[in-house]
Amino acid sequence: MSENNPQNGKIVVGHHYKFIDGLRGVAVLLVIWFHASELLYEALGYDAYGFDTYYRITILGQFGVDLFFLISGFLITAILIDTAYSERKFKNFYIRRSLRIFPLYYLFFAIFTFMILFSGQTMFDLKLLYYFFFIQNWSLLHEVNLYGLLNHTWSLAVEEQFYLIWPCLFWFMYKKSYKATFLMCITFVCLSWVLRWFLANLGYNKFAYTMTFSHMDGLILGGMIALLYKKWGLGISKYKYAYLVTFWIILIILLFLLFNYNTIFEAHIFAMGNALSFVSIIYCSLLLYLLSLNKEHWVIKILCTKSITTIGRISYGLYIFHVPICIILSHVIFYLGYTYLFGHIILFFFTLALSYFCAHSSYTYFEKPILKFKDKWAPLK
Repeated sequence: MSENNPQNGKIVVGHHYKFIDGLRGVAVLLVIWFHASELLYEALGYDAYGFDTYYRITILGQFGVDLFFLISGFLITAILIDTAYSERKFKNFYIRRSLRIFPLYYLFFAIFTFMILFSGQTMFDLKLLYYFFFIQNWSLLHEVNLYGLLNHTWSLAVEEQFYLIWPCLFWFMYKKSYKATFLMCITFVCLSWVLRWFLANLGYNKFAYTMTFSHMDGLILGGMIALLYKKWGLGISKYKYAYLVTFWIILIILLFLLFNYNTIFEAHIFAMGNALSFVSIIYCSLLLYLLSLNKEHWVIKILCTKSITTIGRISYGLYIFHVPICIILSHVIFYLGYTYLFGHIILFFFTLALSYFCAHSSYTYFEKPILKFKDKWAPLK
């Protein structure tokens, strides 16, 4: 039996898909790669010194967040499917979710709050409440002061807001019928695409990118894949070459569109808006293709290598810690006078190394002991 296709492809509650740890690892590496490029670009005064093409390629790294969304939607919805008739389903779901997200997030938030207080601020800043209550993604501003250290937490806010609503909607529809649930998912994906396009065309590009309702398509598409996998199991593997062809065709179209813009700024705007619909299809095709493979396939073997899966297991901590580290190091590289390309390579590897140390320490000594309470307080079965 394939490790990533348990019970003839049927989702099993609590099952660990090892290759998905690898996908998480790829996702967080993409995000760090992008932020190392973006933050150094800002530190250098928005000048890539002749490496315009390379910088445009690094823009693809920001879509690592959408890979996280797809994975999360798939795994969480799989749990919702398998616990749909459990008596303690609501309580267990929110306890497990809280134990995974809140401890590290609020530790990081507490450290940041002390930094604000010691920065000379004499009164309580109301903006802290946005981050405390996970509503920072509704802001129209892109913070460039100390709050820039928290800019990346918008994606956590999107997930937390989404999972406040999703279990209720999903369980309600799932108990009615499979078809109704699937149609609900398609409707929400289309609404997300239309809303994002509408906001982006009005000029609210940042808001279109971070607002929950216009950036929930990846999460829901992940849930749709969970529904397909639950119903058809290994039957989805019949179309694996169609998934692969779709992946490459849409990726090539995305690259063409990204390089079609005259300036880097225009390419960024496109990436924050209409490009995300292409990205959703790309990642859907990728996950469906991977679920169609057996554990002996070379792609699965690469994703299951220890180095990548280890990064994937601590990806939450890597995501939390890497931005402050990257911001500090980008200014160091600026003062050392390195060019953009060489500076980006150095910044990426040093950010990854220091973030890995922080994330691994956090996971081992802080997160893991807390996670042990998940099965004690909220068992899945």
